[in-house]
Amino acid sequence: MNVQFQFIGVEEKGSAAQKRLIRSHAAIQHNLRRKEQQRQKALQSLPSLNSLCTCDFSPGSLPWAESWTSNPDTPRSKKISKVEEKKHRLADSYKICVRCKKLQFNELSRPSQVAVMRMLSPHIAAFCQAEFDPFGILPESPWHLNPGERSELNEVKYFIVTFYAPGSIRKFTIPEAVADPGLYMAMVFCGYAYLYGRRGLPMSNTAVAIKLEAIRHINKKLQDPQEASAASTIASIAYLATAVRNFGGDTAAKEVAAHEAGVDELVKLRDGKLASLNQTPFEMALYGILIMHHVVYAGLSAIQVSPTFDLKLPDSPSPPLSNSEYLPESPFYRPRSSFFSLQESKRCSRATLEILYDMENIFTRLLERSWNGILTEELYQAQLLDTYFRISKLESTSKSSDSAPSSRVDYYYDACRICALITLDAMLNSRALGHAPPSLVGQLIETLKQTDIGNAWGDMLGVLYWITITGTAACPDNPGHQFMDSTFGKAQFDLCYTTKRLEARIKPAQRFAAIHLAIVEGREIQDRAKVLPYFQALDSGGFTAGYDDQISLSLLCYLNCCFLNLSSFLT
Repeated sequence: MNVQFQFIGVEEKGSAAQKRLIRSHAAIQHNLRRKEQQRQKALQSLPSLNSLCTCDFSPGSLPWAESWTSNPDTPRSKKISKVEEKKHRLADSYKICVRCKKLQFNELSRPSQVAVMRMLSPHIAAFCQAEFDPFGILPESPWHLNPGERSELNEVKYFIVTFYAPGSIRKFTIPEAVADPGLYMAMVFCGYAYLYGRRGLPMSNTAVAIKLEAIRHINKKLQDPQEASAASTIASIAYLATAVRNFGGDTAAKEVAAHEAGVDELVKLRDGKLASLNQTPFEMALYGILIMHHVVYAGLSAIQVSPTFDLKLPDSPSPPLSNSEYLPESPFYRPRSSFFSLQESKRCSRATLEILYDMENIFTRLLERSWNGILTEELYQAQLLDTYFRISKLESTSKSSDSAPSSRVDYYYDACRICALITLDAMLNSRALGHAPPSLVGQLIETLKQTDIGNAWGDMLGVLYWITITGTAACPDNPGHQFMDSTFGKAQFDLCYTTKRLEARIKPAQRFAAIHLAIVEGREIQDRAKVLPYFQALDSGGFTAGYDDQISLSLLCYLNCCFLNLSSFLT
């Protein structure tokens, strides 16, 4: 409760000192009320979530970040004095992002953040014709949250509700989670991973406790065969796998692999058909999510996609595309003869489009070379070298001279250029993206931080998806892994929940998985290409037992055996 007036003890009634104290106190209260009114008026200008900037998330973006991470058990309210809080209140109202011209939520003081969230929460957490905040409650837990842990959890809650809750999640997934403690805890743990990934913070004790609680509730359901194959159980494990991958660590890869194998086995309990997830809106939403989730895992790991999740999609869009329909296009997905949607984007320059066309063409050539064997090897290698030399000669716009106007800096173009170089380097060396040059990965991370990643690049969402999934595969052990993975997670969420066409959500992940696997297997194809002249000569009758004794009958038999084995392999 704000105290505006108080009794002041003085010895002489009506003295000059008393009058000065009263006037001073009244003036202070008047100024405080005026500043509070100004701040509230500024905050009232936020009609929707679109007025909040999400461009930049850094560990030091919050005033209490450094002190809290060193001592998480201390309540955050003690980290900032009342004098400092009052000093920054009015300034908070004018912290506008220079890139998107929106209020920088993460730079506000905690009271201002709470005020913003109180204003926005009723508009983004309305379920079942009643307005409530589903993350304002916790399932029954064996531990008691201290004030610091509760504040930490509230911050994660704000982040989930504000930035990671597209329409379908609010309508279908969160109501299901409220009824299922395992799914609820897994979603909160995933929220921890995304938020901490943006800020570059390690997993906290509270996050570990949330994870263990999710596993405890899931294990209870796995003991019942019917509950084990329930859609909410499968979704819980998928959320856990995503969060573990985002946090990273020495055992993350093995843990994610175990979770993915578990999801595969649980789906097989449903008659081995993923299509059985069609009874409720939640299951229908989960159907596409699980396919994308597993295909992404296979793509990042450069392994074959499990037959359970290997969905066959038509080559052409169905129903046919209209002339004005927007789709998230990228080098992974071009449903029309040209990048129709990207050509309409104000973010996508002509130079950026040229890079995207080059990468889409070389990806097509790579897959043709992989599927058709050695027949197109020379053509593929020539086009690969030509593409690499052209893109490597392109200059970064962020390296302009100080006198150059800032409008010339195109971070979208720079991010595409760096991502292309990372991919082409892997293709030239026939090695996984995880062996990418650290310098290029670092440049990509810093460039992405200068762009509007909070709003998923708007009409360039598909391009951001291509860049971030490539970057995630390229930096499994890089310090920037968390940032890249969480940015990819945001792009994936938006792609999955805001794109109506199933093929537009699934095909980019499928193509990435096929491309990464083809890159890794490229060395084997190159080795087979070394004996290509023998096969060509053998087919044309050039090699016989009497051909100037240049080849013996035993060598001819050996080549015939190799040819038969290779033919069976290719078919």
